[in-house]
Amino acid sequence: MNRIYTVDINSIRDRAVYEYWYNQMPPGRREKIDRYKPKQSKLLSLAAGIALKKAFEAAGLATCEVYENDYGKPYIKGAMDVFFNLSHSGDKAIAVISDAEVGIDIQKISHFKENLIERVFTGSEIEQVGQIEGDRDICFTALWTAKESIMKYYGKGLSMDPLKINIQIKSIDNLDTEGGLRLFRKELDGYQVTICTSETDFSEVSITDVFNEKG
Repeated sequence: MNRIYTVDINSIRDRAVYEYWYNQMPPGRREKIDRYKPKQSKLLSLAAGIALKKAFEAAGLATCEVYENDYGKPYIKGAMDVFFNLSHSGDKAIAVISDAEVGIDIQKISHFKENLIERVFTGSEIEQVGQIEGDRDICFTALWTAKESIMKYYGKGLSMDPLKINIQIKSIDNLDTEGGLRLFRKELDGYQVTICTSETDFSEVSITDVFNEKG
């Protein structure tokens, strides 16, 4: 059971559509949406909830209780064989569900300034990116999603030092890391996505757009 679902917030900007899906959300998700003030943040939180709802339905989970650990990683109470993770960036939210521990990150392709590059990537990683043919911004964005997916796999988020996460860049489509973890890179309409897992294979799993059913 490996599925990935995405929602573009432009699909739910219409007030009637927004209210319909808001009312479909469990109390915990509605409370989270309500805590945000910026409209963009509300839309992204709702989009994440919709993607997760679709993922749960695919797993046959009509009702379940979602909790968060001390670092904010969500999990299903009492479910020992269902794992999921969420991410959002720009106008898109994404959810992954699996029967093994998993982390996911999505980032809109952006320009990485030199001072940021030096704060989050090791000298070896910077050197490896320099040896790869292709768009530098895509490479660094993909590399950052790989690091974030690892942080989210472990459920510790940015409390982990990104400089202590080492990525071997054999090619833009072949990223490797330590600890028996596997990284699967995907592209989505100007975004980079990486899934981190140790036991499952996402190489053939496509991303499904909830409102366009592509994937």
